Amino acid sequence: MGEFVDYMFNNRDDSPLYLFESSLEDHEVANHMLKEYTPPKFFQKNYFTLLDEDEMPPHRWFLMGPKRSGTEVHVDPLGTSAWNASVMGHKRWLLIPPGEGITKKLVRGYHL
Repeated sequence: MGEFVDYMFNNRDDSPLYLFESSLEDHEVANHMLKEYTPPKFFQKNYFTLLDEDEMPPHRWFLMGPKRSGTEVHVDPLGTSAWNASVMGHKRWLLIPPGEGITKKLVRGYHL
């Protein structure tokens, strides 16, 4: 972790790496974060709870990265709709209407 923190503050990469953890429940220290979060009242219904814990697909992730880190244009795993909360800094979003014929090449903005 110390090496990654040093990387976060000192990298000069065009597209920096970030940590992506999908098994918070398996970590003795990190799993405490699960108790500190409750979904907003409008999103209380979670259909994954119909499954046993060991049958649920990955549905919780913790990401940590430096400035300028992020992802390519994508659809969330299993077509889910992720909820995001920034603990520090900010995240920029680009929302694309479905079926508009917008390509990844256009969205990357190299032409700009």
